[in-house]
Amino acid sequence: MPNNCQKHGSAGLPTRREAVMPPNSTVGNEIERTCRAPSVWFSAPRGKPRTHENGPGDFRASARKATAPTPAPADLVAQTSKSAVSPVSKPAGRVFFALITLLACLTCAARDTCFECHTVMEGMSLKFTNDIHYAKAISCADCHGGDATETNQNISMNASRGFKVRVTRQGTPGFCASCHSNTAYMSRYEPHQQVDQFAQYQTSVHGRRLAAGRKRAAECVDCHSVHDTRAVADPLSTVNPKRITKTCAKCHAGEAGAFASSPHGRPFNNARLPGCTVCHSAHATEPATTAMLVGTNSVCLRCHQPDSPPIQLAADMAKVLTDLEAAGPDAQAALAQARIAVHSLNLSAVKQSVNPPIH
Repeated sequence: MPNNCQKHGSAGLPTRREAVMPPNSTVGNEIERTCRAPSVWFSAPRGKPRTHENGPGDFRASARKATAPTPAPADLVAQTSKSAVSPVSKPAGRVFFALITLLACLTCAARDTCFECHTVMEGMSLKFTNDIHYAKAISCADCHGGDATETNQNISMNASRGFKVRVTRQGTPGFCASCHSNTAYMSRYEPHQQVDQFAQYQTSVHGRRLAAGRKRAAECVDCHSVHDTRAVADPLSTVNPKRITKTCAKCHAGEAGAFASSPHGRPFNNARLPGCTVCHSAHATEPATTAMLVGTNSVCLRCHQPDSPPIQLAADMAKVLTDLEAAGPDAQAALAQARIAVHSLNLSAVKQSVNPPIH
């Protein structure tokens, strides 16, 4: 068997073999033994039948009791065919040997040198074991290219093996979309998976700003994380409904704080509603303008009836914002503070943003 058949990995992480074949399973253990000592399987002394030290199906210990030298691999099948093995057990043994050999070779082919190396370098593999892509058996080379079976780093990370240069911030949305906008590909993992996130993102305030060269505009990994991207339903996911406001707060701390203390904050949390994205959307994030508060496109009308107190509050807050927008450049700082205060749903807080305050 090839040398790379040995178990690999470090820091207690599961190897790619273990990710596919549980290490404590019967077949998994037999494959592991095959990798370590392939000569054990048909290693009875010459001229004697194989014995099963621990009962039928256990071939492990015969070799340790053998007095004759272990035959060369090329002689194993020939030797066994001459031994006093019953007509029933001989073909069964051959089939079993062939099956174990095949499974062992498939195990060797599953080696992931990217995963091994980055367990130590940068520690990316430590995070990646929690990633939804890892759970779906999507590995490093599936995104970054290269040859995950090659042990020489200069070869495995060579352009000739398909290795890709690190993706830029501006290129990340399109890069992720190469899979996430592909219906046929995504259906392999989730038959009804949404695939229009990239199209929505391109219309969003984040997408338009990133395309215009504003490198700090949010893109996929800012919200979903990278190398530990978790499923939305995972309580530790950065986009889980319970955590989405905290994720948005990385860039919008003032708004998130105002929202948490607002009449929406606790009810949204208790109902497991995804905070910010209920009003602002997830991928098609709309710019914060008065159009979100009043008019036919008011997000407030999605939940509240026309002429209700919440709709009147929205109209009053929108008037403050409109007046500040009309005041010109000198009112820009006050306008920014007022827009933050809107998330508190407190008209007094919005008016206090104006200098001098409106009473």
